[in-house]
Amino acid sequence: MISTQFAGEPVNKCTPAIARLRTKTCSTPLASTSLIENLKTPDTPYGQIFCDNPVTPKTKKIWKKWISTLPDGPNESSQPSQPNLKTRNSTPLSELKRQLWNNVLHTNSNKREDPNECSSTNVHSDDSLVGKKESQLNYSNLSPGIPRVLNITSNKKNALKNKSNNASPNIVDTKQSLDKLEFKRTMEELQQDLCTPKEPQIPLSRIDSESQDDHARNSLFKERVIQSSQQCSVGWEDPTEQQEKARLKGLSECNKKFILTSVNSNERQKYEDAIEKLGAEVLRSAMFCENVTHVLMHQPSRSEKYLCALASGKWVLHPSYIDACLEKNCFLPEDKYEWGNPLSDLSLSTPLHGAGYRWRSKIFSGYSAAFSGMKAVLMTSDNRYHALKRLIQAGGGIILDKKELLNSTHCIVDQGYGNIPVPLNEIAVKGILLLPAPFLADFLIKDPSPDPKQCLIPEYQAFYNRLAPTK
Repeated sequence: MISTQFAGEPVNKCTPAIARLRTKTCSTPLASTSLIENLKTPDTPYGQIFCDNPVTPKTKKIWKKWISTLPDGPNESSQPSQPNLKTRNSTPLSELKRQLWNNVLHTNSNKREDPNECSSTNVHSDDSLVGKKESQLNYSNLSPGIPRVLNITSNKKNALKNKSNNASPNIVDTKQSLDKLEFKRTMEELQQDLCTPKEPQIPLSRIDSESQDDHARNSLFKERVIQSSQQCSVGWEDPTEQQEKARLKGLSECNKKFILTSVNSNERQKYEDAIEKLGAEVLRSAMFCENVTHVLMHQPSRSEKYLCALASGKWVLHPSYIDACLEKNCFLPEDKYEWGNPLSDLSLSTPLHGAGYRWRSKIFSGYSAAFSGMKAVLMTSDNRYHALKRLIQAGGGIILDKKELLNSTHCIVDQGYGNIPVPLNEIAVKGILLLPAPFLADFLIKDPSPDPKQCLIPEYQAFYNRLAPTK
């Protein structure tokens, strides 16, 4: 018998490993009731985005558990693919119109056929036409809105086709010849219908109305094409004739009337002829005329024509204006050639030069004329009386007789004329302004215009200041 123990060793002696196994600490550990404690701490820092401090292992485990419980998304490969939907075939409106016209023309041609023709021939000819049209058209794709005419004609064609299938094949040549005749007759009828005018008819259906609208639009388009082609026709016109026509048209519309003053006698005739060539009128008068529109002068002066032009607000121009207009063969804007105008290059050495633009712009802007509202009595010599009368009347004033002195507003007295028939105190009580004759020219030329109450004759000044009514 082999002994299981070595000699010298105690039989009941235990090793440390066996002793530990026999203790309670080496018993099988109990499982934890918490699933979180049994999970392995994940390496990913779940929840760190919501925390400032480093997350704990427990927080990582909770986030891991929550993410693991999320359901997976649908598997795209497992879903059935949707069937490809076939698009519904549709027939264009233009094709429907063409089909309708073909059927209408075919039915009309059948009605107009000769009744003496044999029925078999008609059957074969109809069958050939039906075969051709059915090979080109597909009635299965027609929309349900097509009129019933198409359905009726298609049924007739089917019936004719069934009959033609029983016909003898020996009539093929006859059918082809009849098809050609039928096509030729149809085209002739269509051409005749298009050429002959028809009375307007009430459309029986929507398609009929649309076809009539198309015909009307086509007719209108043809008319416009013809008109445009006529307008764009190639032609040639003489430029000299065109310029002459334009000049004559400008002459007929021109209403300018010129009067010349302070112009050299050598150049006067040249400017007068040029003005008439441009289409304006020249007033060859030694005195100012009320209907004048432009005054032409080399240098402004205290002449009657210039003063009357200032009082009435007329254009006062340099003769170079006519030279410039003659180069362009038409009248130009007057601003660059007006005396006193800021746009002009003419020198303005004295107030006499700038008075023309000042009075014209003032009157053109809506102000009354220079002497508007004046009721004047003139006590001057006969030679000066008429010149002052024309000046005051050109400025909108009225001339009264000497007997109506107390009814006037102004009394113009010429130096050395004589005694005034009415005492000065009576004139002053009425508030009448007793002025010397040169005042009228100073009132027009000076800027600003002088106050008439400060320009009274010296003998009358004291009476007026003491007796004139205050307003």
